[in-house]
This record gives sequence, structure tokens and C-alpha cells, in this order.
Amino acid sequence: MAEFRYPAKLYLLTALLGVMTLVYSVTRLAEAKDYEDTLPFRVQIARLAGVKQRIASERMVGYLSDLDPEHSAYAQLYFPTQYVLAPTLLVPLEDDPGTKFVLGNFTRQGDYAAVGREHGLEIVVEFPMGVVLYRVLAEAPASGEQAHPGR
Repeated sequence: MAEFRYPAKLYLLTALLGVMTLVYSVTRLAEAKDYEDTLPFRVQIARLAGVKQRIASERMVGYLSDLDPEHSAYAQLYFPTQYVLAPTLLVPLEDDPGTKFVLGNFTRQGDYAAVGREHGLEIVVEFPMGVVLYRVLAEAPASGEQAHPGR
């Protein structure tokens, strides 16, 4: 029977490739934890069911959250919400959507009515799990800031 012998460099290269693959895989798995969906789509569907019925006739709805738009957690909450509520387009409130309704999508319990007043909004319906549907008020908010023009 023929015996196969390879140079030691080939064995060393194969071992090095295996170690590099292992390190790469462990690194990618660690990074994936940062992007883990804490509120999966199936939860979003249940969470937003009542809102979807109420805004079905709206083309655009404002969007308000307690998360910083610069942080990845904001996107992890915004995009599944947008997906579930499609074809209604969610426009961040800071982009002055000029809409009749604003969806509040919060991750922490709080005084949602006070948050609404700060932005010139009143609560229409408060749903479970931090979801609030607001209506834009015609007058200026109580905090002294001007209401968004065109509303």
C-alpha cells in the first residue's frame, strides 16, 4: 500500500488555517449577539395589531421613540415596526412628517402623555408593551416649543 507523506509546512499551514477559521467564527458569533433581535417579528405583529387597524387608511404616520436614532437599538425597533405596519410609512417625528397621527414606540415605561405634550401630541390610544398612538394637536405644546408647521 502506498504511503502519502507531505512536507511539514503543509501540515503547519493546514493547522494555521484551522485556527484562523475558528477565531473568525468565534468573533462573528460574538458580533452577532450585538444584533440579536430582542423583539422578534412575531412579537411585533402581536404588539402592533391594534395600531395597524387604526392607521390602515393613513399613508404616513409620524414615529417617536425613547431610543437614540444614532444607536443600533433604534433600528432594531424601527425597521420591524415599519415592516409590520406597511404599507403605511413611518416618518421620524424629527423629520417633520406633517401627519395627523404619530406612533410612540417605547422600550421603557414612562409618562407617555407627558412625552406627547412635549411634542405637541395627545394620546388617542395606549396599547400594551410601550405602544402609543398619538394625534397631533393644532395648538403649540405646553413646553413652549412651537408645534411643527404644516400640521
